[in-house]
Amino acid sequence: MKTPTAPTTPADPVRDYLAAVEREASALPADRRQELLADLAEHIDVTRAERPDVATGEILAGLGTPVRSRRRRCPRRAVVVPGQR
Repeated sequence: MKTPTAPTTPADPVRDYLAAVEREASALPADRRQELLADLAEHIDVTRAERPDVATGEILAGLGTPVRSRRRRCPRRAVVVPGQR
């Protein structure tokens, strides 16, 4: 007998991108990480509204990889790793 599987949801590239940035920013304090994610989400929303002809993937590509996006907006020196100073 086959086990039922959970329904799949359509891919959401923005959600996936922001989740990847959140993983990259996990060493940041929670308030700073949330600010970073809110800023990125707002940037994406504004760009979509101003340029509806541009594909979402192109907008995300313009932001760079999640690693680059996090580094650009929050340099490593701003990241506090427990036990290190």
